[in-house]
Amino acid sequence: MGVVRSGALRLARDGVGPVARGARRAGPCGGLTAPKAAASPATRRGLSSTPLQQGGGGSQWRPRHHSDCPSHQLVRAMRERSEQRDPQIQQRRQRLEPGQHHFFATSHPGLEAVVAAELLGPAIGKAGVSFTGDVATGYRANLWLRSAIRVLMLLEETLLEGTRPAGEEVYDAFRDVTDWSALLEPGQTFSVESRVWSCSNLSSSQLLLVRGKDAVCDAIRDRRGSKPLPPEPGRVADMPLFCTAYHDRLSIYRDMSGARGYRQAMHRASLNESAAAGILHMSGWHQLCKQEGAADGAAARCSAPCPLPAVLADPMCGSGTFLIEAALMATNTAPGSFRRWWPFTQWHDSFDRDAWAAAVEQAAAGRHAPPAGVEAWGNDVHRGALSLALRDVQAAGVQGMVRLHHGECAGWELPRRPAVLVSNPPWGQRLRGRGAAESFDQDAADGGGGGGGGFSGAFRDGGSDVEAWWDEEADPAQQERARREQARPPPGSAQQRQAEAAAAAQEAEVLRAAWWDLSAFLKRQCAGAAAFLLSGNPEATRGLRLKADRRHPLTVGGVDCRLLQYSIRGVEPAPASAAAAPAAPGAPPAAAAGAAAAADGR
Repeated sequence: MGVVRSGALRLARDGVGPVARGARRAGPCGGLTAPKAAASPATRRGLSSTPLQQGGGGSQWRPRHHSDCPSHQLVRAMRERSEQRDPQIQQRRQRLEPGQHHFFATSHPGLEAVVAAELLGPAIGKAGVSFTGDVATGYRANLWLRSAIRVLMLLEETLLEGTRPAGEEVYDAFRDVTDWSALLEPGQTFSVESRVWSCSNLSSSQLLLVRGKDAVCDAIRDRRGSKPLPPEPGRVADMPLFCTAYHDRLSIYRDMSGARGYRQAMHRASLNESAAAGILHMSGWHQLCKQEGAADGAAARCSAPCPLPAVLADPMCGSGTFLIEAALMATNTAPGSFRRWWPFTQWHDSFDRDAWAAAVEQAAAGRHAPPAGVEAWGNDVHRGALSLALRDVQAAGVQGMVRLHHGECAGWELPRRPAVLVSNPPWGQRLRGRGAAESFDQDAADGGGGGGGGFSGAFRDGGSDVEAWWDEEADPAQQERARREQARPPPGSAQQRQAEAAAAAQEAEVLRAAWWDLSAFLKRQCAGAAAFLLSGNPEATRGLRLKADRRHPLTVGGVDCRLLQYSIRGVEPAPASAAAAPAAPGAPPAAAAGAAAAADGR
């Protein structure tokens, strides 16, 4: 059993120091000090008002300690006494067995329980979101966790006293944490990422990042005479550090993980892979795949007819994140197996080559073909989106069970009813700045093409493919974008405000039509299915005209979202007289044919 702490690392939020300006207060050594002049903003952030001392090859500046501040040895002793009274730090510092480490798996807020359930699975070990284990446990977590963003290995935790400028406290804390020259070999690179929330004397994540980086550089320069270099642009550092300051508790981790490796090109509106996997887990897709696998064995032993196999549908699939993650679950493919390089392979103090090779071999052996008939179907109206989806499907090696279709959602005819529907429909915030079709097509052009339309194992439409369509339309689209850029009104003008108001009205109409079409599709094609729809705009979901069974709060990309769960009842075929009835007032033209059926399902 490991230490269980369900919760993701929180995002930074500015705090306000508790000490009023000029107030008489206790000095750092316990005595009283005379009232002082109001501190400048720079001093409160940890930057001294005294002349700066150049920091040689490490920091660009180093503030002098104030004459009334305690010595470094006294500050360390005070910090150690405070740490002895902190139960969490003492629990972390309990003597572990040789080779054991503390880990923390981060996630999107709202998916902590999903990550904890994955950690409890047999592929990783029995633990929680914050867990303890040997390096092999960390390796398996990196390979198998689907819903976690990253896996962190704890270096040290300490407390910030708040008795000195924040920059000086952070600098000294980082220098005292460990022997950085022993962790970072000559020629290796490092980076720092930081989060700050609710600290008494520290409110800037940037200050934590800069002073932490200065401390590491100065510590190594003092030992070797030269500072470590930053990573090259676009490359992950050999030792990425992730530090958080939460309620004056500073935690410093080494980041073991990274993004999925099958993405060939990332669209700005694409859903994060870990968020998509967590939503699929909440939909029960992984359990459905296991049941179908068990049913395959039962069907081989008996001649009785079996129920229809499980199918997942996404009528607005975009670049296909849900479809690919669903296929990886169905084939028991470790999501980390696509990465070609991991930072922890450069950590000479903890990397176990044999344990890593065994974990990779186990992950490769666990992959299998999907259960018979288990498939993932996707549709989208944007050809560029399907081009990106097909490239990623092929890179992930799941083209055998993913089907893609090009067309309007309302006109998509399914061969049979799906068991689960999961989708991330447009809700007006992911593609601001340019049209959705233009955005998808531009990203498909930037990242290369490939694909097709229609409904098949890859996807087709009369022998033509998406790449050919894009090549035909690339030049006119670029010309149209250039024309709009030239015709754009000056910022702040009345003409611009009118244009923004017109664009907002047009966007609202497009969203209303999209959700109206989705509602008609659900009732016509998905009767009896469970539907899970992600949205960050409550106004957009009104066009669905359905009442959600449950609303799961999630935070994706910094946006407060809801995962809406519906049980689709379907609609009985309407009589001829009802079918001829006019559409509801204000209904979009695409939904007019299904107006009578839609009215039944309200």
